[in-house]
Amino acid sequence: MIKYKLLFIGVLFSLLPDIFNLNSDLDHNSALALRMMILMIFFWLTETIPNSITALIPISFSPFFIDISMKDIVTPYASTVVFLLLGGFVLANGFEKSGLHERIAIKAIISFGETRQKIILCFILSTAFFSMWLSNTATCLLMLPIAKFVVDDCLKEQDESFAKILLLSIAYSASIGGMSTPIGTIPNAIMVSFLNENYEYRIDFISWFQYMLPVVLFLLLSLWLYFSLVLVTKKEKISLEKLFKKYSSLGGLSHKEKVSALVLILTSLLWIFKSKINLLFDIQLTDSGIAILCGLLFFVLPIDIKGNTLLGKSWYKDVPWNILILFGGGLSMASIIVSTGLAEDLSKNLHFIKQYDLL
Repeated sequence: MIKYKLLFIGVLFSLLPDIFNLNSDLDHNSALALRMMILMIFFWLTETIPNSITALIPISFSPFFIDISMKDIVTPYASTVVFLLLGGFVLANGFEKSGLHERIAIKAIISFGETRQKIILCFILSTAFFSMWLSNTATCLLMLPIAKFVVDDCLKEQDESFAKILLLSIAYSASIGGMSTPIGTIPNAIMVSFLNENYEYRIDFISWFQYMLPVVLFLLLSLWLYFSLVLVTKKEKISLEKLFKKYSSLGGLSHKEKVSALVLILTSLLWIFKSKINLLFDIQLTDSGIAILCGLLFFVLPIDIKGNTLLGKSWYKDVPWNILILFGGGLSMASIIVSTGLAEDLSKNLHFIKQYDLL
C-alpha cells in the first residue's frame, strides 16, 4: 500500500510546476522534461520502484515530446561509455575468478608488512590498485577476507582498534583508487559520457589517468599518514608466519592467473598507447572498444588442457546489468534536459548568485 502512495505522491510532485504555474515560461518540451526530471529524482530517492526501472522513464515519455525522436532518447543507453563499463565489468569478473588479486595482496603484505603501519600501507595501495579496474564494492569484497585473516591469525592479541582502521583503510582507498580511471567508479564514466554526448568534449582513458594520478597519490598518502601516525600507536613487529603458509598454499603461478595477468597487461598497454597505435596502423581504437576486445579474451584463452576458459556461458549472471541501464537512463535524462533547453532555463534562475562577492 505504501508503494502506491509513493507512486501517487511522485506523480503529484511532477505536476507541482503546473499546479503553481512555475513553468509558464517553458515551451512544451522543456515543461515535459521538467516533469520527467522531478518524477525520476523522486523515484530514485524513495526507491519506490527499482532504480534501473526508473531509468527507463525517458523511453515512456518519448511519445509526448515534440521534435525529439525515440532514437535520440534511446541512443544514450548505448553510449560508448556504457560499453566501456560493460567491458570493465567483464574484465573484473575474469580477474576475480582467476584469484590473482589474492596472490598480489598477500605477496605485498609478506614483503613489506612487518608492522601495523606497513600493513595498512599495503592494504591501501593494493585496494587502490584493484579499484582502478573493479567497482568499489567488488574491491572491498575481495579485500575483506584477506583483512580478516590478518586480524584473526597474524596478531598476537585482539586489537579491535587496528581492525577498525584496517577496514576503514580498505573502504577509503577503494573510493580514492576508483578516481584514477574512467571505469573505476560510476560517476567518472557519467562525467566522461555527459561531456562527450552533450558538448563533444572527449576525455580518453590515459588523459584522465594522467590528470588524476597526482591527486589520487596525494589522497592515499594523506590517508596513510593519518591512520599510521595519528591512530595507530603500536610499533612492534607482527609475525606473518601464517600468512607465509597461506601464500605457500597457493603454489606457483597458475595458468589461469597467467591468463588474467596477460589480459590486464594487454588492456593497460592498449589504453596507454592507443593514440600511437591508431596513428601507426591508421585505425580507430577506442577505450570502450579495447575494454570489450580484451574482455573477449577471457572467453577464448584456455586455462587448462581441456580448453576451459575463465568466463563461460553463465558470464552474464555476474554482470550488473541494472547499473548499465541506470547509467544509460541518467545520460538520457541529462541529454533531454540539455536538448530541450531546460538546463539553460533553469540556469537563468541562478542569476541572483551574481550579487554575492565570492572573493
